[in-house]
Amino acid sequence: MEIHNEDNLNLHQNYKIMVVDDEAIYLVEFEDLLREHGYRVRAAVDGKACLEMAEDFRPDLILLDIAMPKLNGIEVLRQLKTNPAFKRLPIIVVSGKAAPTDLPKDCRDYVSDFFSKPFDINLLLDRIEKTLLFGAR
Repeated sequence: MEIHNEDNLNLHQNYKIMVVDDEAIYLVEFEDLLREHGYRVRAAVDGKACLEMAEDFRPDLILLDIAMPKLNGIEVLRQLKTNPAFKRLPIIVVSGKAAPTDLPKDCRDYVSDFFSKPFDINLLLDRIEKTLLFGAR
């Protein structure tokens, strides 16, 4: 479900999404696409940067890769969910190197959705919108 009308673009401007991926091609693609759909976006190239930026940016949703340098996505999940400010933050995992069953059980409970790279961009946009509008899970 692609949303292009002006009302929905304005609605999306109220939402902040953080994209966390160490692959520049995905980072740029996500940033451009989400901004085109009216979201406010910040990008982080690794898990450490994500945690540092999240405190100031206060995202409404995070798109998170798993295999990254400095601090991987699993550690990011664990650290975010132990922080009361982010306990209910929806996180969508977008990974080329992991499947949902590869995540440890304690981390699976934190994930709102999971996409394997490559993915259907329209389906991802639909899930982002539904997650933001109706809440995680």
